[in-house]
Amino acid sequence: MPLLREAQQMSATDVHFLLQPSSEKVQAQYRAHGTIFNGSQLSYEAYQSLLRHLKFSASLDIGEERRPQSGSYTIMVKSQPLDLRISTLPGIPLEHLTIRILSSTILPFEKLSIFPTAHQHILPLLNAPHGLFLLCGPTGAGKTTTLYALLKTIQKTTKKRIITLEDPVEQQIEGVVQLQINEAAGFHYEEGLRSVMRHDPDVIVISEIRDALTAKWVIRASMTGHLVLSTIHGSHPYSAARRFLEYGIQLLDLEESLLGILSQRLATLATANRLISRPRAAVFDLAIGQAWKRSAAGEGLAKELRKAYAYGFITENEWRRWFPSS
Repeated sequence: MPLLREAQQMSATDVHFLLQPSSEKVQAQYRAHGTIFNGSQLSYEAYQSLLRHLKFSASLDIGEERRPQSGSYTIMVKSQPLDLRISTLPGIPLEHLTIRILSSTILPFEKLSIFPTAHQHILPLLNAPHGLFLLCGPTGAGKTTTLYALLKTIQKTTKKRIITLEDPVEQQIEGVVQLQINEAAGFHYEEGLRSVMRHDPDVIVISEIRDALTAKWVIRASMTGHLVLSTIHGSHPYSAARRFLEYGIQLLDLEESLLGILSQRLATLATANRLISRPRAAVFDLAIGQAWKRSAAGEGLAKELRKAYAYGFITENEWRRWFPSS
């Protein structure tokens, strides 16, 4: 598929399609290293053919155009497997399509951060017998990449039974029981968590906490002898914890179950000082226990990014992109 070969060459993480009704063309756009680039243009007919092919390959309903759908599948490009996440949105005159390209390689957790020692404070929390460990950050901050790296770390350092609930399963990990949410079939996070807890897991992974019911079951699982890892949208640890309170979780229950909240951003590295063999790397801010109460303005992330700038890992523009008032 030419579009995916082009995306692979650019190291793109996402392929978007911008409908242009005036010319009846569809503009392919690639997101690479956080920046959008224009690619090829497709006719409406070619775009619809591509859309049908991808929906079929990802086991989506080809005839359904009135509601969003998402799925995933793996394709070989230049003898390399590409894991694709396919998402659609209803639109006029055509459905909107986004392809997320997932790396088939799970990086070791200790190699994700700009600062090599960042993982040392996080690893002890993964050995806890029970409790809740959260990842937070905006869309595109690398939460899923970090979550999979943490899973591999737990698998490597312990002999624990791990069960995941994902929507969708983005990468397959040998030795881990991975379940895919299917809301159309009635298998949602609440039902999944209730069922998973009967299958003797030591570690439960929820790909994302989106509503009050899921939050309630996550807290319950973390207080009944399970280590629970999950992601939640929030710009810093305080906002992530506040989401639970907004979902109706009692403060005492949250304090009892919460091990820590890891907030992160993906920062573009300065070319002249790129000691890491990737264009971007993570910056972490860890709030252990109740430390989230003191992180209301994201001071931890601002401090870490400022340190990365001081050491020459990132430019001043990159630092101020995240915290312009610092």
